Amino acid sequence: MNIAIVGGGHAALTLIDTFEDMTESHIVGVADLRQDAPGMVRARELGILTTTDLEALVTRPEVHLVIEITGAERVRNKVASILRRDQEVMSAAAAKIMYDVIELRKKQNQVASERLSREFRGFGKRLAAARESIDTSLEQVDKVLSAMKIVALNAKIEASRAAAAGRAFGVVAEEMKRMAANAHTALETIRRASSETHETLGELNRAEKEMLSLFG
Repeated sequence: MNIAIVGGGHAALTLIDTFEDMTESHIVGVADLRQDAPGMVRARELGILTTTDLEALVTRPEVHLVIEITGAERVRNKVASILRRDQEVMSAAAAKIMYDVIELRKKQNQVASERLSREFRGFGKRLAAARESIDTSLEQVDKVLSAMKIVALNAKIEASRAAAAGRAFGVVAEEMKRMAANAHTALETIRRASSETHETLGELNRAEKEMLSLFG
């Protein structure tokens, strides 16, 4: 559906931005005597026709619907007098209702966006705290594992010196070595989890920005 908007005030600005996201409706042009009206400025930014000639816009053959949002009786009568039979007109009162609904939805979206943004930031803070805790724990475990490896190596050396008498000591040393290896494997798993946490934080930040761009 091709639409002509008569009146370039703030209501026109909202309607233009709303219809811009629609695929089945297209704004042909906006008419207003003030070239600096908000709707006229926005229309020019989007490459939409702007004109001060109301009749020239309304009578364009491709126009199916005329939205008259000035509320002026003179303008309403003028539109009615030049309207073709195959055209429809939306009065200022009906357009005002549509405008109010759109604005209400925008406010609701903004509230929802702010709430979700707070929740995203809350998740991010908790993940960041968990990540810091994991990183600190990893450093501590690394130190313990290094100490275990040194002790196990020393124990193995001492066991070899003690010959037969040190066999039991050697068994303990091997067990410590095995435990250190198992702990190291577990540590690598935790490191991967920590890395995934970093990636998750990045994804959360990106998702928040995308959400704000959609609802903002």
